[in-house]
Amino acid sequence: MMKSAKNYILPTRSLKMGVREWGDPDGTPVVALHGWLDNAATFDRVAPGLEGIRLISIDHAGHALSEQRPAGSHYQVWEYTLDMVDILDALELEKATLMGHSLGAIVLTQFAATFPERVERLGLIEGLVPMTSVPEAAPDNLAQYAKVRHRVQQAKPTIYSSRDKAIEARMNGFVKLGREAATILAERGVFKADNGFYWHNDSRLKLPTAVRMDQATGFAFVQKLAVPTLLVLGEDSGYQKSRMFPKQLPDCLQLKLLPGGHHLHLEQSSDAVAEVMNRFLKGESV
Repeated sequence: MMKSAKNYILPTRSLKMGVREWGDPDGTPVVALHGWLDNAATFDRVAPGLEGIRLISIDHAGHALSEQRPAGSHYQVWEYTLDMVDILDALELEKATLMGHSLGAIVLTQFAATFPERVERLGLIEGLVPMTSVPEAAPDNLAQYAKVRHRVQQAKPTIYSSRDKAIEARMNGFVKLGREAATILAERGVFKADNGFYWHNDSRLKLPTAVRMDQATGFAFVQKLAVPTLLVLGEDSGYQKSRMFPKQLPDCLQLKLLPGGHHLHLEQSSDAVAEVMNRFLKGESV
């Protein structure tokens, strides 16, 4: 972890967002977004390899140090995309290079397709299109969400007897993580309560998605990309073979495969991810 990293709260039009920033304050600004239930520390192992960069990593709404959405609001993927407008405005960046992992990469793909005039370059890690659904499943998806939304919203966080137990829970979560990676995320995301430790995430983040895009809609954002884009995938993640991966990629997008799984940037390939991202962000060939 870089000693120069600093943490602060960024007030935007809608929410106060947690920020973790590394590098040269006068360097090229790169705004970064993490994955679902992770936090801004996800780039701790990549940041040291980025030269001349001011890396500004944001906690998504409802994650870690960022505010939760108000009661009655939602965590649909396009809401995160609209958050990016407020974030760039609050940072006084009319245009910026963007980098994202997983959910963050999906959000930034949508943002770059929708607001290309605000994006210089786009660096993506293990994310491109959100989970899609077929149109005929829409009523069941909404019904499933409606059945549990109030119960989940009122749920209290799971309390662990120690910080180590909270870390172990993250290691064995929906996407498995090694201890070192989970510990990095825990340093920012695990809070202490009177009776133990808990992950500081809005319980509504675990709700089933009320409305999913169909595949054609999800792929339309990818095909609309026009800015220089690098997509880094883990050779073992399986993402490229999933139904969320388009058969045809736009000409502006370069694909790079590196050893590792879904969190390759935080685990065994962190140095390799930093190396290719560093070259890409500087406009060099990867």
